[in-house]
Amino acid sequence: MLHLLAETEASVNWPLEILKMAAPALLVLLGLWIWHLKKRSEPRYESLGYLNQKRLDGLLKAWSLLAYITEVENPKAVMLWEKDKNEAVYYIRKKQATEYMNALSAIFYDGGYGLLFSREVKDLFYEYRGHLYGVLLKDKTCAIGSGQENDRIKIEKTELVSRMREIYNKLNAQLREDLKKIEK
Repeated sequence: MLHLLAETEASVNWPLEILKMAAPALLVLLGLWIWHLKKRSEPRYESLGYLNQKRLDGLLKAWSLLAYITEVENPKAVMLWEKDKNEAVYYIRKKQATEYMNALSAIFYDGGYGLLFSREVKDLFYEYRGHLYGVLLKDKTCAIGSGQENDRIKIEKTELVSRMREIYNKLNAQLREDLKKIEK
């Protein structure tokens, strides 16, 4: 009988048998460890997704501000132009200028999107606002917020007009570039 027992023990490969029993447990532990790492990094990915969504929302809001500063005539356009003899004469519409400044403040501060815009976008929007504010302050017929805001103010400086056009073009390009960064 001992001889038979010794014969069966010799044919069993004990390290292989132990490995067969331990392998499923090791695979389960490895799976749990990978699951834990994924779950641990999930909030970071969710917060990055949330920030990217907010940046996209902010870019859409900023894009809506371009309706105020475009040269294309629309109900929100701040700057209008008319042909007078051979040259174009540019005007600032007081009511729309005030609406632009209010909308800019609402988007930047109330919506909190000012935190997410690039420095160049912020600077360009506020440079445009500064030019508008300067024109409104120089105009002696209308105080900001009074009832005479339907009047137009003629822009005398051609440099100002060209700078305001340049701001629009830069903003348009920068917003598109920022959108491409979010898409990546």
